[in-house]
Amino acid sequence: MKLFPYTLELFGLTSLSELSSKLIINGVSANDGDEINLENLSPILLDGSSSLDTENDLQGLRCIWSINGNVMFEGCENRELTWPENQTSEKELVLRLDVMDDDGAFSSQSVKLMNPNVNDPLPYPLIV
Repeated sequence: MKLFPYTLELFGLTSLSELSSKLIINGVSANDGDEINLENLSPILLDGSSSLDTENDLQGLRCIWSINGNVMFEGCENRELTWPENQTSEKELVLRLDVMDDDGAFSSQSVKLMNPNVNDPLPYPLIV
């Protein structure tokens, strides 16, 4: 999701904001809305350092990572997520990456992380 595409001119510097978040999970690129089927619940490797912005804003990117709406940590590079102990029976978690630059531009992606240890319940048989 891209928000605030604008041109800012201040003190003779022009900044075109085209911030784009880039989410990588266990070395694989993910897109907004994807369902990620995990192989196991060992630490999940997260990386947002490939997020894009204009050259003059790139060094000032701020990444916020959250699970089910709760902020887990900050920083764009090499984060390790451990599936929360109190949610090991949950089938999915929603991971969100919010990326902001120092001009106020904002981009985010959300994906579902699917727990490999929880199966869909079998439907109850219908007796006629």
